[in-house]
Amino acid sequence: MIWYVQNKNLILYYTRILMKAFHLLLFDGYFILTGGSANLGPNSFYDAQLTLSLIKNIYLVFIVTLTQVS
Repeated sequence: MIWYVQNKNLILYYTRILMKAFHLLLFDGYFILTGGSANLGPNSFYDAQLTLSLIKNIYLVFIVTLTQVS
């Protein structure tokens, strides 16, 4: 029972992280990619790449965690 509760909490934890990452992409990433933010200049494309990379890595960790728990 303890194992199940710990893994359920882990899934909830990574779900929250994944939702925060998508929030970053939808709000911060959208403005960076469209040039709608104050972050214009030579680093804006690099910032967008970092945001997408962060989301990809968090999503991969989330999927790996789900497969190990099930």
